[in-house]
Parts: sequence; structure tokens; C-alpha cells
Amino acid sequence: MNRVSQKISAATVALMLSALLLGATSAGAADQKGTGSDITVRIPQDAIDSPADAEAVYGKLRAAAGSVCGMGVAGFQTMEVRNRNKKCYEKVLADAVAKINQPLLTALHESRGKANKDG
Repeated sequence: MNRVSQKISAATVALMLSALLLGATSAGAADQKGTGSDITVRIPQDAIDSPADAEAVYGKLRAAAGSVCGMGVAGFQTMEVRNRNKKCYEKVLADAVAKINQPLLTALHESRGKANKDG
């Protein structure tokens, strides 16, 4: 049962990232530079057994969310575009963590979110 659930979660993350990219680019297609319409983050069933594993998976999710949402795009961006990209990034990352639903990953994400709000 857990193996099936984890496979579904990984596939759902890929689909969700694609769907959110489409929503983000349709909201501001003129201001967005597309990075691709599909990003797959593969997460083996037993990938999150330690805090180090959670860090590794979280890093992959952050990179994928950044690509999907246009974070790190070179060149001038208006404040509106940067804010929209940041909101997209935060939502995609939070949704991916929630879909994977692993306690170590969730705790890491929540601690990073709190640190960002405090600092």
C-alpha cells in the first residue's frame, strides 16, 4: 500500500508542477520566459529515511519549483514579475511537499518557511 501511495505521489508532483507552470505562464505570458512545460522529480519509495535524505529531496523540489516559476531568470524583471514568480515558487514547493506527505520533508519545509518569515 505504501509503495503504491509513494509512486502516485511522485507522479502527482510531476503533473502538479506542469499544471502550475501552465497557470503561471498564462497569468503573465508576456512577462514570463518559459523554461519548459514539464518537470519530473523522481523520488524512490525509501528516499526519505533521514534528515539528509529530506534535504536532498527538498533541494530537488526547490530546483524544480524555481525552474517552473522562472526564478533565477537572467535579465531585468519588474517587481510585479519577481513577486509573481516568488508566489508561484512558494506555492509549487508547498504543494509538492504536501503531495509527497513525508514527515521529515514536511518538517524541513515548515522550518525553512519559518526561517524565511523571521529573517
